[in-house]
Amino acid sequence: MRGTVVAVVGPTAAGKSALSIALAQALDGEVVNADSMQLYRGMDIGTAKLTPAEREGVPHHLLDIWDVTEPASVAEYQRLARAAVDDILARGRVPLLVGGSGLYVRAVLEQFEFPGTDPAVRARLEAELAAVGPAPLYARLTEADPAAAAGILPGNGRRIVRALEVIELTGAPFTASLPEPTPYYPSVQLGVDLDTALLDERIALRVDRMWADGLVAETRTLVGAGLPEGRTASRALGYQQVLRFLAGELTEVEAHDETIRATRRFVRRQRSWFRRDPRIHWLDSASSAFVETALRVVTIGDDGGVEFTKGHGTGNDFVILPDPDGALDLTPGLVAAICDRRRGIGGDGVLRVVRAAKHPEGAALAGDAEWFMDYWNSDGSFAEMCGNGARVFVRYLLETGLATPSGAALPVATRAGVVRARVEGEAIAVEMRRPLLYATATATLGGLTLPGAAVDVGNPHLVCALPAGLDLAALDLTRAPDVDPGVFPAGVNVEFTAPGEPVDGTDGHVLMRVYERGSAETLSCGTGACAVGAVALRDAGQDTGTITVDVPGGRLTVTVTDDSCWLSGPAVLVATGELTPGALLS
Repeated sequence: MRGTVVAVVGPTAAGKSALSIALAQALDGEVVNADSMQLYRGMDIGTAKLTPAEREGVPHHLLDIWDVTEPASVAEYQRLARAAVDDILARGRVPLLVGGSGLYVRAVLEQFEFPGTDPAVRARLEAELAAVGPAPLYARLTEADPAAAAGILPGNGRRIVRALEVIELTGAPFTASLPEPTPYYPSVQLGVDLDTALLDERIALRVDRMWADGLVAETRTLVGAGLPEGRTASRALGYQQVLRFLAGELTEVEAHDETIRATRRFVRRQRSWFRRDPRIHWLDSASSAFVETALRVVTIGDDGGVEFTKGHGTGNDFVILPDPDGALDLTPGLVAAICDRRRGIGGDGVLRVVRAAKHPEGAALAGDAEWFMDYWNSDGSFAEMCGNGARVFVRYLLETGLATPSGAALPVATRAGVVRARVEGEAIAVEMRRPLLYATATATLGGLTLPGAAVDVGNPHLVCALPAGLDLAALDLTRAPDVDPGVFPAGVNVEFTAPGEPVDGTDGHVLMRVYERGSAETLSCGTGACAVGAVALRDAGQDTGTITVDVPGGRLTVTVTDDSCWLSGPAVLVATGELTPGALLS
C-alpha cells in the first residue's frame, strides 16, 4: 500500500465516511477531504461533517479551511490536497481521499492542468448571468456540450459560466479540455453506493436528522458570517433551501422537503459522473461484507499474493480470482498450476472477475454488463461459456457486494455474449443461449462408438445416449473420447446420457456424465446439461419444456423457452485464501 492513494468516492449519504474510518484504522491511514462543501468553516450539520468524536482518532485534512464568503477554487484545492497527500506519504502512512466531488478527486489523482481564463469573457458571461439567471446559459451549454451540462447543476451559475468561457476561448467543448486520465499518484478507487430505494430513504432520514440537529440555527449563524454573499457556499444543499426559508421564499416544511428532493437529484448527477470511470471498484454499502471487500480490493497484490475464492456448482469446482482492473498476468501455465489438484488449489477451471470495460473481449459488452466472466479451462485454454461457472460467478458477485440482487436479472458478459442471472431461493438461475442442434456425429470410447447430436450452447457439445443395457456408471471416462475433428475443430464437450425416473413438474429426467474439453471428466457441466435438455425435448417431440438433469455432483433444472434456455441449480462458495503465483510456477 505504501505510495498509493486510496480514493473513496460515490453519491451523498451512501456510506463513504464510515468506510473511510474503517479503512484508515486498518491501513494506518489519514483522510484528505474531497467534499467541496466540507472545506468551509461552520458548515457542519448540513454537510454531514464528521465530529471529532466520530473521526475516532483518525487524522482529517482540509476540513474548515475557507470562510463561507470565499469562492471555491479547484486549482487551489488541488495544491492543498496534493501537499497533504505528499506529507502523509512522506510519513509512511496511507492517504485516503474521501468525498463525492468528482472534479476535486480527479484534480488530485490525475495529471490535471486547468484551462486558462479571459477576464473580459468571464465578466461578460457573469453580467449575462446576473441579468437573466442561469437557465438560458445552461440551455446554451446543453446545446454546445451535453456531456459537460450533465455534470453541472442547472442552478450552478459559476460552473456554467466557466464551462461557457472555456468553450468560447478554445473553440472546443468544455469536456474536451479535460485531460485523458493520466495518473499523478498510484491509486485504488473505491465507489460506495447502494440500492436507489435504500439511498432515497437514507437521504430523507439524514435531512430529518439535520433539521433536528439544528441546521436552521447553524444557517442563521452563517448568515452573520456572510453566507448569502458566498458564491459557492450559499449553493450548498440544505443551506440553499434554508436561506430561502429565512428570506421568506419557502416555508420551513417546503425547505425541508426541497432539500430531500434536491439531494436525490444531486445523487443522480454524482452517479452519472463516477459511473463513467471504469477504474472505480463499486461496493454495496448494504452488504455484510462491505468493509472486508473494500480491504480486499485495496490490499490485493501487496506482497505478491493473489486473493482467491473456491466455489462450485453441483461439484463443478472453480477457483475465482478477483481482478477488477484486469491487472493480473494470467497465463495458461498459471491457470494449469492453480487447477492442479495435487500441487495447486485444484479446480475444473478458473473464473477471473474483471470489469467488462477492462477486458479486451468484454469491452464491447461493457454497456450491457459491468462484469466479464473470464473463464479458463483447467489445462489453461479459454472457454466461451460455462453454465455452472456462470452461476458460481454470480454467487461471488452477490456475496462480495460487487453486484446487488434485484427484481431484474443481473447481466454478465462472457465470450459467448451477455447472459442474465437471477436468484431463485437458494439456487442461481442463468439464462443461457438457446441450444442449437446443428449436426450428427459420433464419439468413440474404447471399443464403443456412439452416435450423438452436436449442440451449440455458446460452446460445442456432443450428446450421446447410451443404448439400453449399458450402465452409465460403468463407462471409463479416464480418457477423452475420440471425435471427428472435422465436425469439432476446436474440440468438444461430450455428454453421455441415460433415462431417469419421472420427476413431477418436469417434461423429462436424464442422467448425465460428461468429459469436458480442456479438462477431464467433471462432476457437472452447465452448458452440457442445457444441451442434454434440448436433445431430450427433441426426442420427446417438444420444442420447449423443462428437463431435470442429474449429474454426479447433484441436480440441475433446464428450461428451454422459445428464445432462450434457463439453467438453475445450487452455487456455493466454500473457501477463501491467497495464492502466490511464483510459488505455483516454481
